[in-house]
Amino acid sequence: MAPNKTTELFRGNGTAEKAHTWLRNLELTWKWDAEEKEKLYRFEKGLHPGSQAEEWLEALDAKEKADWKSLMVAFENKWAKPKPTRRGQDIVIQELMANSLGHDDLGKYVKDEDGTSVLSHVAWAETTRNLLGELPGGDAEMMLKSAVRATLPVEFRTLVEDKSVKTWETYLKAVEDVQLDRIT
Repeated sequence: MAPNKTTELFRGNGTAEKAHTWLRNLELTWKWDAEEKEKLYRFEKGLHPGSQAEEWLEALDAKEKADWKSLMVAFENKWAKPKPTRRGQDIVIQELMANSLGHDDLGKYVKDEDGTSVLSHVAWAETTRNLLGELPGGDAEMMLKSAVRATLPVEFRTLVEDKSVKTWETYLKAVEDVQLDRIT
């Protein structure tokens, strides 16, 4: 039998984000159907001895650490869950406009965000998809289509079958589907 996964002990003197990252990592060491007693035990043993986190747990009322749900309420009162942050729409749009594909880059292999070797237009589509995903609503109405399309070389735009495209996903898929032999 393989040993259980382990996680660093929690000190409690970092940011709320680190606290919740530690908690998520701790939870990943459990079986999906872990019993409440096991969760409480592993939580307690996951605290660094003599740390602020251990002092906090010891100072809790018995009710606050009697069950997992109560303990999580107390945990979030101490280390509030971090709020998601979004970059401003203007910054994302600037990046969309800067994500251009030059004529000389067509037909070349580049590393995408995962480090995989892909054709440059496929990497362009991946980056564009990710940036659009940062916009509220993802530009569902495709208001930015002409501006984003203009970041592609003219000769490449003619290869993309986008006459009846109604969503960004179908447009970006059409860009990705352009074969190397059509580019060369």
